[in-house]
Amino acid sequence: MRKTLGFAGLLFLMVWVIAGACMAAPLNEIRLGVILITNDESHCFMFGGLGLSPEKTKETGFLTGVGYDAAFSPDYKPAWPTWEGVTITAVYGHAGVEAAEKFRASMKEPEQVTVCKTLEELFEHSNCLFMVSTAANGEQKDELVPKCLESGKPLFVDKFVASDSAHAKKFAEMAAQRKVLLMSSSLLHKSQPMLEMKSQLSGRKPTRIISAGWSGENISGDIHPIAHLLSAAENRRPVRVFYDAAAKPKTVVTFDDGLTGELVAPEPDAPFVVHIETEDDVFTAVFRNEDLRAAAINQLGTFFDAVRGKNVDMSPNIMIDYLAVWDGAQKSKTSGEPVSVVAE
Repeated sequence: MRKTLGFAGLLFLMVWVIAGACMAAPLNEIRLGVILITNDESHCFMFGGLGLSPEKTKETGFLTGVGYDAAFSPDYKPAWPTWEGVTITAVYGHAGVEAAEKFRASMKEPEQVTVCKTLEELFEHSNCLFMVSTAANGEQKDELVPKCLESGKPLFVDKFVASDSAHAKKFAEMAAQRKVLLMSSSLLHKSQPMLEMKSQLSGRKPTRIISAGWSGENISGDIHPIAHLLSAAENRRPVRVFYDAAAKPKTVVTFDDGLTGELVAPEPDAPFVVHIETEDDVFTAVFRNEDLRAAAINQLGTFFDAVRGKNVDMSPNIMIDYLAVWDGAQKSKTSGEPVSVVAE
């Protein structure tokens, strides 16, 4: 019997990770500083409930296509929450001031948002940080993340947190030492389709996990099937990765208890699909664009809860393991042999 949960949630990432659990004093009023890594950040759709104006955004062209629909279309459910006590107060464009100015001009109340020319200025006008990264941007994150952690402000990093697992581990350690909240996430990691699929397991143990949407070529897209795989594996840690050239682009991940997972090419009808096989059943979740908003609400809500000192069940190992799987796949592709990714 095959159970398919046809609720969606797609496309960008959500590894979300907490480091520095003993963070500084919780915040009640969140003054959010937004960091735009490039001039074209469609993931800003997630601020549709935090003051973006549909009319002004259309005028400025700040969001288009799926990004605009996810922010404003009535066809995307549910409606944005009011986000009581959260205000976007500042924006910084790492590639130049133009993107920051366009972001500000797209807000319902642009006078509330300060366009900052430096990170230091952004830190002065905010008490919490959100780094938007629609594409990979690994090198930029390696530069920006430690500066943000040094500011002592809670930080969310869109998609994955660094260019590789070594940097991810370094940043997690830095956050813990400074008692700063660090979270990084793929929307697929704890989106509603994934949660509902896992609830259907009713205690059954996976015997194999298959995560579709993998190319083995582009980390910006491949982080999503990795997120599916690691979320389905629960608290297991990857220990070995093998890029199977004969069945390419399949990559096999072995976990610390012997469970195996496969990263495979996209399926015909959806970009990201995950199957959990058990001894007596197969459980499937399909993720589509229409659930982007719901996934973003889950993502932002988790971050804001953590900032306010509420317990959030996310391990800092996740952000390291996401990149360990990717790094291992690239090394295995080159060597033709399985690669050890020892969990510490």
